[in-house]
Amino acid sequence: MKKCLFGIVCLIVAILTGCDQSNSQFTLLGDEYGAVDESVGSQIEHLVQESGVPTMSVGIVVKDELVWARGFGAQPDLSTVYSAGSIDKSLTATAIMQLAEQGFVDLDDDVNQYLPFSARHPDYPDTPVTIRMLLSHQSGLPHDLPGTRYIDNDGPMLRWQFSNRGREFTDLFRSYFPMDKETYLKEVFSKDSKYGSEFWVMKPGTGFQYSNSGYYLILGTIIEEVTGQSFQDFITTNILKPLKMENTSYKGSDFPEEQIAVPYENTEVQGYADLPLMGAQASGKLRTTVPDLARFLLFHMNQGELEGTQILEPASVDLMHARTIPMSGFDFPGMDFYGVGFGWTLWGDGLQGHGGATPGYYAQMLYKESDSGPYGAIIMMTYGCSITECDFEWFDNYFVAIREVLLEQAEELSK
Repeated sequence: MKKCLFGIVCLIVAILTGCDQSNSQFTLLGDEYGAVDESVGSQIEHLVQESGVPTMSVGIVVKDELVWARGFGAQPDLSTVYSAGSIDKSLTATAIMQLAEQGFVDLDDDVNQYLPFSARHPDYPDTPVTIRMLLSHQSGLPHDLPGTRYIDNDGPMLRWQFSNRGREFTDLFRSYFPMDKETYLKEVFSKDSKYGSEFWVMKPGTGFQYSNSGYYLILGTIIEEVTGQSFQDFITTNILKPLKMENTSYKGSDFPEEQIAVPYENTEVQGYADLPLMGAQASGKLRTTVPDLARFLLFHMNQGELEGTQILEPASVDLMHARTIPMSGFDFPGMDFYGVGFGWTLWGDGLQGHGGATPGYYAQMLYKESDSGPYGAIIMMTYGCSITECDFEWFDNYFVAIREVLLEQAEELSK
């Protein structure tokens, strides 16, 4: 009873006052790294100012190095940390491939071999869900499982959500006191689940459905069960540290507040509106910088190796980037689908990589193979539409233009 009362008091205090963040200092990297044609920076500066995007960082990668990066807007220093959103899926898939290389998992195994619960479609009990299906979004699981939230349980962010989006107090309460993940998963997949088969989209292995839940909940749990480590600890030890991604973490509290890019959403009522910093006291969302994310993209561009460190074998990288499902049609923003790999997206004109969106942020990393070597670009910005209606015209007019400027320069430098 005392514990319950204490929790309620903490909830009220958090709602009224928010959470304090660290005021520790961080190392500034400067607004620009490397050099390219002066027109590149000036073109992007013009587009950023005209578009009104609050903060943006961009980078150009060619062959095996970051050749140029620059920050724009209110927080231009390249140490500025953004939420990478679903780019996190590329790290999850990389971790699974590492485990497969080491013989800890087989991509065609039934996931139930590794889970502390049974994940089977109730209408198809004899059809296993495999790791390969999860990696390529063919498990039949939905975008999100019922009752899950992907915003961080952070007081200021939740206050913004409820004041701007009209949530119920019961949702707020559940956000602060969520069910234990393992308990939730056992309940949602149990034979007596109140959800039954309603949340499944299709028979496993028969089609494509982009699935957050397949990655964050199922693949993440497999990594933890197989390794005996938390998901974050495994990723940090086996990907972030070897790649020297020193300004990357799943914990917002690892960064002083002034290092984190202030997120913005384009709301119907207020236009651009800043969101309170998410995840200051929570974990589970990848935060990184353009220079750090460039290191992750570069190792994928170079057959799993960066600066003499082999993160994945070339065959594993090739498998991640292979077209598992032919696709066509529009992909946001302003691209044509070609297919998907494992935690990897394939677009028209030979482009590949991944995008990511969370409340207040949008990010994209992509590259292209050429006869003279691979080249690509990274864009991270504080313009989101995860909880508001997306302004597609804005993306078509500005984001696409910025991406084209970066890729044209990257192609020129690769020759």
